[in-house]
Amino acid sequence: MKMEGFSCRNRVIQKDVFSFVIDNFIRKVFKNVFIYMQADSQRGKLKKTCFVYEAIRFYEREVRSVQEENPIGVIDSGVGGLTVVKELQHLLPGENLVYYGDSANCPYGNRSQDEIVSLTCRMLKFLQKENVKLVAVACNTISTIIDQFQADFPFPIIGIVQPASQKIAKENLDVVGIIATAFTIKTGVYQNLIHQYNPSMKVYGEESPKLAALIDQGKYEGKEITDEVSLHVKKLLQQDRNIKHIILGCTHYPIVTNTFQEVSPSGMTFINPAVEQARAVHDYLKSKDLLNVSGKGSLRIFTSGVASPYDALVKKLGVKTAYPITAQENSN
Repeated sequence: MKMEGFSCRNRVIQKDVFSFVIDNFIRKVFKNVFIYMQADSQRGKLKKTCFVYEAIRFYEREVRSVQEENPIGVIDSGVGGLTVVKELQHLLPGENLVYYGDSANCPYGNRSQDEIVSLTCRMLKFLQKENVKLVAVACNTISTIIDQFQADFPFPIIGIVQPASQKIAKENLDVVGIIATAFTIKTGVYQNLIHQYNPSMKVYGEESPKLAALIDQGKYEGKEITDEVSLHVKKLLQQDRNIKHIILGCTHYPIVTNTFQEVSPSGMTFINPAVEQARAVHDYLKSKDLLNVSGKGSLRIFTSGVASPYDALVKKLGVKTAYPITAQENSN
């Protein structure tokens, strides 16, 4: 299956968008009509019926059932988003998940904003065809520009940076560090969001242009990965020796948490933003009465790259999937 090019800025109205609009229109009409008046020609009177009431109950029951069973979409520049999938499966075991990892173009953090927007829109368009009820952006880099996508798609999009920043800001910390891709660090998004909730917290950032790519290639251990992690931990601590908490600001990084621990001073704490993103997804679906509490849960994985790194990481993380991983033709 070939992914079609798609521009978020050219809002093409398509069949599934019409379905979304019609769905919401019907809901509003039904909820604003209280009594259906039907003429009784024989008696010359208007007779109140329960037609609309029953129609509302039927419509809400049937449509909601479909929406509950619709999958949650998850996107990332590569394998890293499977760390988010792990948290989603833990918190939402009944949900069906569809994952797309764009390994052919990983890492996104070294690309321009226009490139990131274009590549992300392709993934979102793919998930739109899968009739997802929500998309979790399991990529910090994409999440820094998440506002550019929401208006163009008929499903909610939840990033990873926003819920994590809010949670971290509420912790009683004087200083926190973050290691992430070059793009994420340059945007200053973590610093800005944390300071919105906690202006006094010191936030230091350190960018790694190579780490995500190494992990996406399946290099979870060895000298190359150890040297890369060690380099950036040291550079971060040079900014402030009082840093005791480091945000793993790329979803690839929790895969090598052990390496971070090995090269860091004793007592260093590493924060995985995927935990808070999974909670945000749960809370949103619960607020909309869209939790699939009776489902058995499933996971389908698609990638623009090769399947083998995904197979290996699924086993390493203990992610549950009963479907073979699908490697798709990449379209640039």
